[in-house]
Amino acid sequence: MPPLVPPHDLTVPLRALVAGLVDEVGEAEVLRRCVALLDGAPREEHLDVLPHLTGSRSRPTRGRTAPS
Repeated sequence: MPPLVPPHDLTVPLRALVAGLVDEVGEAEVLRRCVALLDGAPREEHLDVLPHLTGSRSRPTRGRTAPS
């Protein structure tokens, strides 16, 4: 898969970001990546899709943060 272009505008609704990702890589790839992340895959392996899925340009963190 070619490198993903980060979204230019992170203020658009999240569904628009995800729709743009689907247009770029296809629904099957987006679902594969989402399932991998939900299944516990390291974020570092999916940094290219995270801005499209979260609407943020977050950096990887070590460990997990427990909910408060």
